[in-house]
Amino acid sequence: MTAAAKLVREEIREGNYNKDKYPDDGAIRDFSKMSEFIVPSLKIFLDVLLNRELWKVALGQALIQAARPRSVIAPLLFGLGVELDHIFGSKWVVSQLYSLGFCISADEVALFKNSILQDEEQYSLSTSEEIDSQVMDNETPCYQFVADNADANIVTLDATGTFHGTGLIRWIKRGMVKSKPKSQVLRRARLQVFELCKKGGIQTRTYYRSAIPALSQLKLSPLLEIQIPHIVNSSEFYTTLLWRSSELLRKALQPAPNWINWSGYVEAASSKDTISVDDIHILPLLDLNPTDESTIFSLICYVDKQARQCKMPCTTITFDQPLYIKAVEVTAAIQCETVVVRLGGFHTLMNAVGAIFHLMRGSGIEEAMMEVYGENTVPHIMSGKAIARALRAINLLDSSLHIKLLEFLQPVEADATDNDDNIVPRLTEEQLTSLSNLLEKSLELSSEYDLDENPVLQTLASRLSLLQSTLSSTSRTAKLWIQFINYASCVKRFIYAERTKNWDAHLVGCSDFLNLFAATGHIHYAKSCRLYIQQMQALPHTHPWLYALYSEKGLHAVQRTEHPLNGLWSDLTIEQFLMASLKSRSGLTHGKGLSESVRYQWVHTMHHRAAIHDAMTTLTGRRRTSSNQHVELGTSRKHRDQADLAKFRQWLDNHNPFEPGIPVLRSLSTGITATEDINCDRAEEVGYKIQTSLDNKPCTEAKIKRKDQIRTLQDLLPGVRVGKKVIHVDPTTLFLRCVEVAKRLGSDFRAFFRYEMCSVPTSLFKDNCMLKTQKSALAAKLLVERDIDQLQTDFFVIDGGWLLHRITWKRNVTFNEILCQYSEFVRQRFACKCMIVMDGYVESNIKDHERLRRINGKVCGDVMVRLDTLNKYHQSNFLSNNTNKSRIVELLAARLSEDGHIVRKCSGDADITIANDALRLSSKGNNVQVVCNDTDVVCMLVYHVFQRGDNASGQIVLRKEPLPGKPKSGGLFCIQDICGKIHSRQAEALLFIHAWSGCDTTSSLFKHGKLELYNDIVKSERLVAIAEKMKSTDMSQTRIGDLGAEIFCRQFGDQNSNDLTTLRHTKFQMMITENLSKLDPRLLPPTPRASYYHSLRVHLQVVRWLQLDDCLLDEKEWGWEVGPHGLQPIMTDLPAAPEEVLTFVRCKCKRLNNRCGNHQCSCVKHGLKCVEACGGCHGRDCDNCPSGIPQEDDDDDDGDDVQ
Repeated sequence: MTAAAKLVREEIREGNYNKDKYPDDGAIRDFSKMSEFIVPSLKIFLDVLLNRELWKVALGQALIQAARPRSVIAPLLFGLGVELDHIFGSKWVVSQLYSLGFCISADEVALFKNSILQDEEQYSLSTSEEIDSQVMDNETPCYQFVADNADANIVTLDATGTFHGTGLIRWIKRGMVKSKPKSQVLRRARLQVFELCKKGGIQTRTYYRSAIPALSQLKLSPLLEIQIPHIVNSSEFYTTLLWRSSELLRKALQPAPNWINWSGYVEAASSKDTISVDDIHILPLLDLNPTDESTIFSLICYVDKQARQCKMPCTTITFDQPLYIKAVEVTAAIQCETVVVRLGGFHTLMNAVGAIFHLMRGSGIEEAMMEVYGENTVPHIMSGKAIARALRAINLLDSSLHIKLLEFLQPVEADATDNDDNIVPRLTEEQLTSLSNLLEKSLELSSEYDLDENPVLQTLASRLSLLQSTLSSTSRTAKLWIQFINYASCVKRFIYAERTKNWDAHLVGCSDFLNLFAATGHIHYAKSCRLYIQQMQALPHTHPWLYALYSEKGLHAVQRTEHPLNGLWSDLTIEQFLMASLKSRSGLTHGKGLSESVRYQWVHTMHHRAAIHDAMTTLTGRRRTSSNQHVELGTSRKHRDQADLAKFRQWLDNHNPFEPGIPVLRSLSTGITATEDINCDRAEEVGYKIQTSLDNKPCTEAKIKRKDQIRTLQDLLPGVRVGKKVIHVDPTTLFLRCVEVAKRLGSDFRAFFRYEMCSVPTSLFKDNCMLKTQKSALAAKLLVERDIDQLQTDFFVIDGGWLLHRITWKRNVTFNEILCQYSEFVRQRFACKCMIVMDGYVESNIKDHERLRRINGKVCGDVMVRLDTLNKYHQSNFLSNNTNKSRIVELLAARLSEDGHIVRKCSGDADITIANDALRLSSKGNNVQVVCNDTDVVCMLVYHVFQRGDNASGQIVLRKEPLPGKPKSGGLFCIQDICGKIHSRQAEALLFIHAWSGCDTTSSLFKHGKLELYNDIVKSERLVAIAEKMKSTDMSQTRIGDLGAEIFCRQFGDQNSNDLTTLRHTKFQMMITENLSKLDPRLLPPTPRASYYHSLRVHLQVVRWLQLDDCLLDEKEWGWEVGPHGLQPIMTDLPAAPEEVLTFVRCKCKRLNNRCGNHQCSCVKHGLKCVEACGGCHGRDCDNCPSGIPQEDDDDDDGDDVQ
């Protein structure tokens, strides 16, 4: 054995191995060459031991490398070392494997990269790729470039040195040039990279701005000349229409397929032919501020030089909007005609999506999305930054809204009563069947179907269009949501145009957004997108060669995969290619640093390392490839989309925007009706008027005044007044900004906490509504004994509000039949005489605010309710209209009176009347059953029966009806028995406890339930004393406010003070020390003034319950004021923060050359990111706005993150 080993060792030593050159990727990829590297004797030895060929090669080369460590570079071990460096960027991993003899050393990998840099020929575009006229069919190559910000927080020892530079890539259609075969890299002596990088890179140049800006010479052409009329792409239009109908049509198929989101459906219904991918290369990073004109000038000169070297008539460079407008100015100033500047389509789409959601703010769309997305995610979706989630939300909402519209077109059942006044003619069963078959064929890619010429699909399109125009003309609410549908169509057309590489459709998509940008105040995109279209329309005259490539071959889009529908915006490509690589595990942001030499080496060795990695994965058969199946065609994704679509549909069923007979504009979530100055439903008209006002104006003079922009339904919600303007900012964001600015002002920081520093007192209110807790928790604590002896009942006192909602109405029957339902129900359930107490729903009172909240966005027009009127309305929507409710109550009261019952209509609080009548009847010796599920009534009965003691001769039994689906939640409860079992302190203070912890007319305290005070009052003499004083009618407002502050202090742990300002400051400091991931202002105690008005409202309600009189005290003196929808609570009478703080919570940067990039911006000065409330940038397109990076799929899918 020893002799055999010596023979193998000698043969290895005599082997002719070349160490002057490093192995190339071709040799590593060739298994036969890998096998030839092993000497014959060693190969015989390995054949006996092993049966896997790859193992033989790997172990054989490892043995040879170990036997001759200084004179051999084993190709496989070399490839493994380079691959590990490329994927993980870890010197330790390479060194560890080298120590075990399984790869080359980290020093050798570093020398390989250094040797690459010394090969100067690779840096020149004209020499690295040979122009072959035969390969190109006599075409000139078309290199195109993309530049973008390359920002990175560097992982360094001192955590300083943030890199703020510019990245650049180029791409070309594969096959236009013939790449030179890569020669083997010579193994050279190491040189300093700092010296090498002086020879390459992008030469920096200084730009000298002229006295007259070049942009002032560029005028915006008239809108009618550049706004391209939309030529319908019939294939895209009918494909999308069939998709929008698919949720209803698929149910007719057997088996019914799962619903597929739009991009997945378009992919499934398209051709499966493959397309060659484009070649993309990363170019040197430029360590200059990307917003500086000299940086832009240097990039333009660089790409112009590259184009001239390749004898190209012209080339293009793409920027996102902030850099685009500067690049246009630079090219115009230097009169560079060989470089065409393009606007990034992906960032245009992000801003368009943000603009669409902006005009829908306050409409209820936020609440709808919270059915599917997390509460903290929705703001990012609304801004358009979380673009993948935002596009998915648009598609889900679009489909759900079309399902609601298609309900108008569905045929009625043969035995149902068809409404003659239907808005548009309905489809027939035969037409629906035909459409279902068409859907099935489209998913099967059948050659037997043609969407463009299908008459049934054309009928559906025409009727749907007529329906939308009819609804828009009769209802502003419907018009707003149909406008959303139209903009969703614009988004789909824009994406489809890029996916299919249709240049004309791309320009149409850009023009679709012009009015939207102007109406929503996206001034920079409104101007830049318009200028971009204007210049691109001139391409046939200014650059006919480039126009031919775009219009005939679709070379404006990048093809990263072989999928036929996978054209990408060039600015999205640099995000996925350069920025993703830059921040990957082997990138520059994980400890390598971003010095010039490190950047230079990383960029210029990347493609060599990538080639070696590709060769290694080919050799091992572990090459990572993405699935050919679209991500939305996967089984799990289809199930998730189906479930989320059902959530949106259910929400829209309860908040129907297309309810007939509602001409006004209303919020679907809050029910607030818009005033005339709210014009978000007329975005196209407003935007068109603004855009036409910019006709023939120089770019520098194109401005949009805020008063000309749309006003959304969000403007009806409480905001923060800063000067003369009211701004709307997320409460937590505003709180943190105010705190940060207050700290920097250097005054008494503690004193700032007397202000909310939010738009509303967040511990007591949300938006303009009181916070609500679970009232039933207190009732459940009281009503624990259900088993009582059946007693003879003399009277039933029934809550008319409960009765009104207890019966489920039949549809398509007269209201006379519905009244018969009520009459029969009362007769069967309650044998003896009944007293039914009903609200009048006419006069304004302190329950107006709660009634508005309970409407929950449901809408219904006024209905002339008669006995012979046919009911074709949803019951909850019908009863959300107080006029309709009052009319049905009138008829119901008359019918029940005819049946011999006593009906009492209340102008005020019906709960007080119910309790008062029950107590009055029982005091006369009658046994009374109170049929009611309201906690207010329970508390009043328990308190007053406890106060009467044993004087009551008749029993009061609460009859609690079970909740739907919860049969054990009901029962009979004797009030006298309850009074005998609860603690006397709890009974005495019950009304105060219920009112303070939240009822119909008071707020609850965030994260503090009703039982907290109920349990604490037994232990505290002081709380008992406060509760007694709260019931006194002799207390002044000031004294009541002081008592309320003391209660809040006790609830937050301070037993010896009533200074809420100090307590808020202390709690804030505690939140910081506990290192909470996100400071939540809702967890702080209320401010003194918010506490004051809450205490007044509690006192008012307690006194009225105590005296059983809802007319006592003047509401407007006890925490209420008259608002547009009746009485509304006064939240506080102080501004959100001091004027000196509010002045700095948002910047007002409006200058073109100061895009929030220095300390002249108040946001930058105080270390804050710009937000939507900022004056000039609106937190969208400045240097200080939050970054919006497209979400990457876990499987590294190529471009499918934007569906």
